Amino acid sequence: MYYFTFTMNSRSIFSTLFFVLFYSIAFSQVTVNINSGNPNHPFPQFYDYKGGTSLASENGVGMPHAEMEQRIRDAYKIMTNSMTYNVNNGGVYGPVTVAGVKYIMPHDVASGADAGHCTCVEGDGYNLLAAAYMADKATFDGYYMWVHDRQFQKTKRFIDCVTNSPGYSYSPGISGAGSLGAPTNVKGGGRRNREDGVGDP
Repeated sequence: MYYFTFTMNSRSIFSTLFFVLFYSIAFSQVTVNINSGNPNHPFPQFYDYKGGTSLASENGVGMPHAEMEQRIRDAYKIMTNSMTYNVNNGGVYGPVTVAGVKYIMPHDVASGADAGHCTCVEGDGYNLLAAAYMADKATFDGYYMWVHDRQFQKTKRFIDCVTNSPGYSYSPGISGAGSLGAPTNVKGGGRRNREDGVGDP
């Protein structure tokens, strides 16, 4: 009887772990591609600040360059777990590819995340800077294309060549609101600057 109970409990545990693993893979976040695209400045770049030394030349106690590099890589992988290929495409979440580039957006509740992540301009900047620092061209391009189509006002979107907010009151380019017009196929972000008055959820 004890063996049977143990076996059943083991099967339940393994089934649960398999389900969690399958779910994680099925709704996987972006693939990390550090040093992709033959970068001119590959990661890592350990340089001293001008006029002084830093951890680039003076290792911290018990913290060699190899460990610093690994910690940065691990942190970047954790950061990309808040991104997804499962982008909002006209209210339907799924992959979007334009000119061979997969769109990437912050992983939100509607796209399958446990909690929504920032879809603000500041958060976009952090994500793009991190991808650039890690020389992750695939992630940078995918995230940039989503940001471009979502936030650049008076600018033609990559996905459908429709101009975002042609009547926008200010100069072309990125706005703090991050919103698209009614016919757009890739949505996300705030409610301001929408000419149709419709905001994203």
